[in-house]
Amino acid sequence: MNIKEENKFAPLQIILFSILAFLIVPICAVRGSVNLFATTLVPIIIAMVYLRFNFIKTAFIMIISTIVSAIYINPILSVQALILYGSIGLVLGYCFKKVNNPYKSFVILVATTIVAILLIALLYAVVNKTSFVGIAQLYVDSVMNKVEYLKELYISVGMSEVQLESLDIIKQIITTKNVLISSPGMLMALAIISSVINYIIGKKVSNKLGYNIKQLKFSEIYVTNLLGALFIGLFAMGIIVSFKFVNIGEFLKYGSLGVLRMMLILNGLAAISYLFTKKLNKSTKKTFWLLAITVILGANQVYALIGFIEMMFDFRKLDPFSLTKNRKSVR
Repeated sequence: MNIKEENKFAPLQIILFSILAFLIVPICAVRGSVNLFATTLVPIIIAMVYLRFNFIKTAFIMIISTIVSAIYINPILSVQALILYGSIGLVLGYCFKKVNNPYKSFVILVATTIVAILLIALLYAVVNKTSFVGIAQLYVDSVMNKVEYLKELYISVGMSEVQLESLDIIKQIITTKNVLISSPGMLMALAIISSVINYIIGKKVSNKLGYNIKQLKFSEIYVTNLLGALFIGLFAMGIIVSFKFVNIGEFLKYGSLGVLRMMLILNGLAAISYLFTKKLNKSTKKTFWLLAITVILGANQVYALIGFIEMMFDFRKLDPFSLTKNRKSVR
């Protein structure tokens, strides 16, 4: 166990978290969409209930909440809310209570978030008798309608054709094909960001409630070269497949590249964080703002390159499957 119970929840806290957990599914069902805010905050409430009770009792609260929400609001949206927020919250609580390694907890949370979102997409596809391509097309149609509305609005206020060119560029970029091939990378980015925030905020809330949760140190997050080799292999396979099956090959090629890119950026950010906090003794706050500002300014490619180099040479000595360790053992 990686938590230590220093004092029990007060009765008022138990009642409050139980009520909040019960209301999560109805509230999220009304909202009816997947967004970063909900996936990073809502599961924490469920995790706190898990810490006080156990898996069975917490799952029971969520199931009853889903049934009530399905009756009075919308059954499909209620099940979607249960799959996404319920699963992430339960896994977060499990990681806090049972998993002794913050990095393993982070990996489990990322995997859970990805699987949950894919299950929601699959459920939507089955219910609406469509496919992932159809879902992408619906998204494109929605964006195009908004672009057309903005274009008409801008024309009505007297904007010139030159000023409207940016909207035409958006219409050229946002296509069904581009949405499909970019979705794996975006999904990975959402899962990584929400998992980091969930763990950090969940830890702070848990500590205030009397639990001692091990800290997830961003500088110690790493991408093993085995995972990197897997996605490099998928990218190469996509190139080969695209010669015969263009659409499948391009999805495999660009999808795997997008996921790999996000992981390498994360690895690069963590490596720079390690350099500044551990080697140069800079404060965590200063390091955070440095990383945030450089990412906003577009240094993602630089961080991806740093992440690739770190993955290959394992300068932080975190990867148990490091190539440098294997070379030393051979010698």
